[in-house]
Amino acid sequence: MSTHERTALIALWIIAAILACCAVYIGLVDCGYDEVSFIDVGEADSAFIKTRHHKAVLIDGGNTGSGEYTLTNYLRSSFTSRLDAVFVSHMHDDHMNGVIELINGGYPISRIYVSRSSGACDELSKPAEEHKIPISEIQKGDVIDIDNTKFTILSDGYSAADDDQNDRSLIIRMDCGKNSFLFTGDATSNEESEILNDDVDVDFLKVGHHGSKTSSSPKFIEKVSPKLAIISVGLNNSYHHPSPQTLKTFEKQRVPILRTDYDGTVTVIMTENDIRNICTSEHN
Repeated sequence: MSTHERTALIALWIIAAILACCAVYIGLVDCGYDEVSFIDVGEADSAFIKTRHHKAVLIDGGNTGSGEYTLTNYLRSSFTSRLDAVFVSHMHDDHMNGVIELINGGYPISRIYVSRSSGACDELSKPAEEHKIPISEIQKGDVIDIDNTKFTILSDGYSAADDDQNDRSLIIRMDCGKNSFLFTGDATSNEESEILNDDVDVDFLKVGHHGSKTSSSPKFIEKVSPKLAIISVGLNNSYHHPSPQTLKTFEKQRVPILRTDYDGTVTVIMTENDIRNICTSEHN
């Protein structure tokens, strides 16, 4: 092999190595998409956010069994080895127990956020302490930035709430590029009314309290004016969620709905500027 041929071969190898490094960067470091999945956890709530640089956030974790089975399998299938943040909207089993199972199962979690108005109950705080996972209490006005995805706390609980944990729910606005989401936990119309003057106009709404008639007031839905509403709800549940009254509210506002009991897990795939796709894992 001549010197010229050897030089050309080395140059080709260098170019190939550079292209391989670029492919690794694009595929593993910057995938170009952000994803939000409203996971089918039955009559419970859980949403998973994965950013374009593979940061991972969970908002609520479903009920007993959700963490050990549904969420663990889902996180594995999405190649997620750590949760950078977990928000627990309030201390009800169907939002918290799956998170406790993840903790007890040794799943790596960087930090847990809870509402200042409720704090963390012993069932959550004790295993978190045992596994050295810090818990932060957050309040209205706080902003948590994770990989340029901003989680703005619009409410940390209804000001007049007594012992009703539903009205101590975190209400979180998430902004990801030009795309926006509103997560409402189980907030009732009481708590909704207190944020009507805030910036609640979003593209996607996680419907409050599984579509219960105590949430999603007509005035609130009109103000939010989402392009799509997602109801996390169990098939043939004993509470008869979602309420016909709530469904009628969305119909009157001409807001399309997807439901986890009918449509399975709902995933929104986004670029920074627009929506790339909305997928469902429809039940057979």
